[in-house]
Amino acid sequence: MSKVYYHLTKWEIDSICVGKKYNTPEELSCYWQSQLDGSDTRSFDPLACFPQELLDNIRPKEVEEFLRSLSLELKYSSQLLKEYIFEDIRASEFPQLPSRKRCMFLVEAEEAEDCLRKMGFEGSSLCGYSLIKVEPIKGDSITHRTDAKLLDINLARQPDIADRARKYWNGTSDPIELSEVLLEGSFIIRKIIKTY
Repeated sequence: MSKVYYHLTKWEIDSICVGKKYNTPEELSCYWQSQLDGSDTRSFDPLACFPQELLDNIRPKEVEEFLRSLSLELKYSSQLLKEYIFEDIRASEFPQLPSRKRCMFLVEAEEAEDCLRKMGFEGSSLCGYSLIKVEPIKGDSITHRTDAKLLDINLARQPDIADRARKYWNGTSDPIELSEVLLEGSFIIRKIIKTY
C-alpha cells in the first residue's frame, strides 16, 4: 500500500466514491483557477499592508474602500506573478515534478488539521469543504513533498522569487516549516474524513 495523504476539497460529498480511481485535472486545478480569477483571498486583510497611522488619520469611507480595493489588486497581481515564476522554473529546470497548475495539494495525514489551519483554512473558511484521505497510485502518479512556507514571497523581486522557487522544487528547506505534497496523476479516495 502506498502512503496516504489528506486533501481538502470542495467536491460534492455525494459525488465522492470511496475506493474509486480518480485522476488529477488535465487542464487546470481548482487552486490554479482561484489564482487566475483572484478568488483565493482567505486569511488576507487588505488594509494590513498600510501603516496603522495612515489608517487612523484617514478614515473617510471612500479612501478606505480605495485602499482596500488597491490592496486586493496588488495581492492578486503579485500572487499570480509569483505562481508563473514558480511554474516557469519547474517547467524549465524540474520538468519531472508535478505542476502547480494541474496538481492536487495534499497534506501529511498525521498533521492535516494543523497544516490546514496554518494555510488559513479554519472556521468559516472551511464551510463547504470536505477532508478526504487519498492514496496516490504508484507508477501512475507523481508526488513532490516540499515546504509551503517557501511560497511566502509575493512582494519580492523576480530573482529572489526564482531562487525561492528553486528551493521549493528541490525540496531543500531544512527543517520544513509547512509541509505540502503535490500530486499529479492517478489516486484512490480511501475515506471521507470530515465534512465542514
